Amino acid sequence: MKNIWNKYKREFVVLIATIAMCVVFTALNKNFLNYSNFITVLQQMVLNGILAVGMMFTIITGGIDLSVGCTYAITGIVVASCTVTYGMNPILAIIIGAALGAFNGFLINKLKLQPFIATLGTMSLYRGIAYVVTGGVPVTNVPESYRNIFNGELFAGVRSYIVVMVVVFVIAHIILSKMRSGDYLYAIGGNEEAAKLSGVNVIKTKYVAYIFCGICAAIAGMIMLASLG
Repeated sequence: MKNIWNKYKREFVVLIATIAMCVVFTALNKNFLNYSNFITVLQQMVLNGILAVGMMFTIITGGIDLSVGCTYAITGIVVASCTVTYGMNPILAIIIGAALGAFNGFLINKLKLQPFIATLGTMSLYRGIAYVVTGGVPVTNVPESYRNIFNGELFAGVRSYIVVMVVVFVIAHIILSKMRSGDYLYAIGGNEEAAKLSGVNVIKTKYVAYIFCGICAAIAGMIMLASLG
């Protein structure tokens, strides 16, 4: 039992804190633990949850992505504009997110900029692009067919975007715990120079981290667009 506690100490602490929080809120309001509130909490955590998973990949490597919020915004805006005007396939938004993440990776890997500085710059750049695309005017009349992709109810109040969040969590878990790329991410975050001397392709792995972060931001942007219309 002691070995299990030592191995999963951080996870147990989070679990205990979550249970304690639930006990406190249940004591304050007896309706806190009912099913409808549970679904509401899940719905509210979807956007931040998906963004956090992408951000986690960059943080593991010892970096950061300050542009994630603007990537999230520009994806939703571009998809809204192109879906309404040109009937674009919304899945292309993932390509946009990956491209924006790859550009961050390029600035960090090739131009040797610090992640904080590079993504601080792209944050302003992406925000400006979003403004230019829309001209500062809200995009409306998003097709119902698009909104139902993420906002449709599957069963018992569970909407599609909750399932999307779970799928993103599972993919991230597989990458970090079951694949060699996950080991490389941790190795770079622990000691980049040692990882490089051990034969790890540091540049490629950092690209993976920032591209995955961009994809997560794109997915969050698509969900936000589906929710708000």
